[in-house]
Amino acid sequence: MKRRDFLVGATGIVTSVPMARIALAELPCPPTLRAQGGTAGAAVACGDPATLPVGNLIQEALTPEQIALFLPITGTLTSNSFATVRYRLVGSAGWKTAHPLLRLAESAPERGFAGSIFDLQADAAYEVEVLVTDPAEGTQVIAETFRTRVLPRPSGNATLTASPGDNLQPIIDGLRPGDVLELDSGTHSLSSSMSVGVSGEEGNPIYIRGANRTGTLLDATSGAQILVSGDHLVFEDFSFEGGGANGQRVFVLSSNRESVSDITIRGIRSKNTGRAVHTAGGTSGSNAHNILVYNNEFLGVA
Repeated sequence: MKRRDFLVGATGIVTSVPMARIALAELPCPPTLRAQGGTAGAAVACGDPATLPVGNLIQEALTPEQIALFLPITGTLTSNSFATVRYRLVGSAGWKTAHPLLRLAESAPERGFAGSIFDLQADAAYEVEVLVTDPAEGTQVIAETFRTRVLPRPSGNATLTASPGDNLQPIIDGLRPGDVLELDSGTHSLSSSMSVGVSGEEGNPIYIRGANRTGTLLDATSGAQILVSGDHLVFEDFSFEGGGANGQRVFVLSSNRESVSDITIRGIRSKNTGRAVHTAGGTSGSNAHNILVYNNEFLGVA
């Protein structure tokens, strides 16, 4: 009989462990292998493939550059059971090794293994294999294909523009899915907070952008904030200057509704605010979903 040959370098029950190396070729199984963590230094029999008490491999909230994994434990696994991970782009030949999954404490709300695969391409499909080993029962491979999140497309040509001195609030209130509002270069003074309650659509967001990151300034020294209560919105390429109060934020998400989703904040430069992005609202606490914040420069109170 032939068995799966693999070498385990770590278990999923500690965080600072070496990477695991897995070769799932059908080669003779070594008589023993070493597992780190659990029963330290114990020899673990390789064993035949088995059906272990684990559920379906789940991809958690989507991000562009990582795949977050959760593998439920549905029954009893020995305390030194562990789960290792390998992955590859769909269509590629070579596998890469990811960090082993962390085995969650028995007191956690859900029992299982969890972890992430990092440094991936946006909007790409990956084959993922998790090898679960129970030293007392054997091994099981769970295989799935997951996709990373697509980044919002470039905004394209402006459909509306606003010049310094224009009243921005009615312009924003009139935005519709697919609109691109460009704020001209110069200083746009905010005497009061700017509310963004309009919503785009999936694949067709509303863009609010500056003509360029350093040339378009929202002067919020009055203490004004950007209050966001719409969905499918992209904010990009402008500067924001606060009044220096620790309680002032640049963006307040879910400011007056239960939740918001699909908000992208990129290419923003801010200074003299206590916080850059803050979530608020919701009867059960803050509820903001699918929020992307990247390529920004946020400076605190001077």
